[in-house]
Amino acid sequence: MARNPDNNLKPLHGYYCGTTGSGKSKAVQYLGKCETDHLLLWDPYEDYRYIAGDPDRRGFRGLKVVHFDVNKCGSVAGAKKAFLKAVIAADKSGKKFRIALTIPVSREDFLWFCSIAWAIGDGNRRLDVVCEEVAVVCETAGRERSIYGQLLTGGRKFYIVVHSTAQRAAETPNTVLSQSPFKWVGMQDFPADVKRMSDMCGIDRAEIERLREIEYVLKKPGLGNIETGKLKLPPMRAKKTPKTAKA
Repeated sequence: MARNPDNNLKPLHGYYCGTTGSGKSKAVQYLGKCETDHLLLWDPYEDYRYIAGDPDRRGFRGLKVVHFDVNKCGSVAGAKKAFLKAVIAADKSGKKFRIALTIPVSREDFLWFCSIAWAIGDGNRRLDVVCEEVAVVCETAGRERSIYGQLLTGGRKFYIVVHSTAQRAAETPNTVLSQSPFKWVGMQDFPADVKRMSDMCGIDRAEIERLREIEYVLKKPGLGNIETGKLKLPPMRAKKTPKTAKA
């Protein structure tokens, strides 16, 4: 159960919205809003998989993330059981951790993941929680009445910082948008998404329509608090090739 509530903590949740290839997952990593000391990730599409020597699998900002998935654990139930065991151990250890759950997408399992994040919330320790492609697991663009909604509305005082990504703003619950004071707007493909982010953030539509890959508009807390930019990414190293034995 979440512990040590502190009502003096500020809301720090982030929402990252953009079409495929806009740079949402890169923004989560490199915008500077997500910390890595205590990190849980709902990562069904393996955006944060770490494979040594593979420039396309850099983990989270180049740091190794421990994944629990069906291939590793034999089944969805096995992956969830191993994930839960690892999270409990990490929470009790007092050490840093980066743990991801990678299983087929379902709302039930996503909410289960959120319940685990809520259970280890601690007002004395920041916990960053990455939730990838939330529009896929949410049933409404209105109010999110679930443990995910609870993470967003009540997580602040337990130092839980939620980072939600979505391709479609028009399909994202109002709860996510209203409870995320930091809104990263990337390249869009649909006028409905441009309209929603323009209306929610007070950004001129033309400014959103001009965005291209890794370019963004960032809405910060407060009316009119807008920043534009382009993500600064680390140089990509060439993939290592195995050495061939000499004849």
